Amino acid sequence: MPRFYFDCHDGTLLMHDSDGLEFANVDQAKQALQQFLMSMVRNVEPTAGRLAVWVVLRDETGKPLTQALAEFEVREISH
Repeated sequence: MPRFYFDCHDGTLLMHDSDGLEFANVDQAKQALQQFLMSMVRNVEPTAGRLAVWVVLRDETGKPLTQALAEFEVREISH
């Protein structure tokens, strides 16, 4: 089975995946990418009301295939 890698940035730290995970195909890896990003969003604390995290899915050759991004911002409403 092909191996895929998930590089991620949590707003402060870039983490380069050197282990990867095996999936039957790229579609399964893309589904895992979405789940991984949602897990990051749940586990990272926003800074000053903002959060931006992303994950890049790479194949065995190191070629980037897909990027998933989640952004969150709290804004005050002026009346």
